[in-house]
Amino acid sequence: MAESPFPVIEDVYQFQCTMCGNCCTGDQIVRLDLYDLYRMARFSGFEKTGGLFTSRLVELTPIEPDLWLPRIRFRKHPFKFCPFLQNEWNDREELIGKCLLHPDQKPLVCSLAPVGRMVDFNQKTQTYVFVPPAPDCPGINRSQENYLKTATDAHRRSIQLQDRFFAMMERLKIKTVQTKHWYRAFYNFNVQQPVTAVFASREVLIHSIET
Repeated sequence: MAESPFPVIEDVYQFQCTMCGNCCTGDQIVRLDLYDLYRMARFSGFEKTGGLFTSRLVELTPIEPDLWLPRIRFRKHPFKFCPFLQNEWNDREELIGKCLLHPDQKPLVCSLAPVGRMVDFNQKTQTYVFVPPAPDCPGINRSQENYLKTATDAHRRSIQLQDRFFAMMERLKIKTVQTKHWYRAFYNFNVQQPVTAVFASREVLIHSIET
């Protein structure tokens, strides 16, 4: 695994979200896994995750020639911002940014921030690192102490499912026959079924191109 440019979190890290909304605007990239899509589609009232794509809330982007990942599609007018960002005035007449997906439907990468995960499937290890949510995030200058175990325990199920998703992507990386059309089908599934059934069906799809 390549060395991370971010400091490793061993136990305690300092951070306090100020709800400035900076991490929800600009050129931020919020990549999603299958469980993220599942929860976001149910929240948005779609029967299938395909509704997230047709409504242009989510888009597919290549990270390698034959590997496509979904990410939230930021709106571009009047500026770049996440479609799930809602600005409100608080009691002190300060403009704050609220995530409409918070807390239960929020993508894992957003929920864990500023904690980032580096997973090495060859070494079967994972490292947690401190990743500023945005270059100008004021929360990283706060002295509030947070415990890594508390953060990871709160999202244990999401982390386990993300690991399962990462394992699927590792299997797909060695294949060179997938097209964007194939990935559109891969990321389109019914969210009325249990999420475990979703993962099982996606693993069957991957197995079908391996045999």
